[in-house]
Parts: sequence; C-alpha cells; structure tokens
Amino acid sequence: MFKQLISVLGTRSEDAGAKMLFEIPICKSPDRAIADRELSARATEALKKGGIDTVGQLLEKLNQGDDAVLTITGFGRTSLTAAKKKLRALGYDISETTAA
Repeated sequence: MFKQLISVLGTRSEDAGAKMLFEIPICKSPDRAIADRELSARATEALKKGGIDTVGQLLEKLNQGDDAVLTITGFGRTSLTAAKKKLRALGYDISETTAA
C-alpha cells in the first residue's frame, strides 16, 4: 500500500497557520476494480461493457491514447476527463491529454 502526504493548514492556537502533514493511505493496485473508483454509474457500466474491469486495464487503454478510450461506447470526453482526474487524485501519473 502506498501513502500520499497531504499538506493541510493547521488550526492549533499555538501555531495558527502552520502547515501540518497527515499521511493518508492510498491503494494504487492495478487490480482494483473500476467500480471502486467512484466514477459515474454510466461511465463504470460503459467501461465494463468495453471489457475494462480493473484500474490496470484502464491504464493500459489510456496508454494507447485518449482516442482508444473514447472508442468505448457510452464513454465520452466528460467521462474520460473525470476518470483521469480521479486517477490523478489517487496518485496515478496521468497526463492531461495523450495522443494515439
């Protein structure tokens, strides 16, 4: 399991405004189910119908380029943007746009 450090502004009276660090565990397993990624129901269903059940499979498809992912019926640009943002928030290195 990987850990990500997130900086949060402290609110303690003795050092108000000082930064405090909290460790938040984040699982970056490529075997995690797409359904666990909190995508919209429509996007999740489209990925499943397109044969993508795990984060690793989605990452492989993303490595082929945005157009490869957009060929999945029911998975459009909005779903792609949301999926990339979610994966980035979970610690995956995802580019803004990828060429085929």
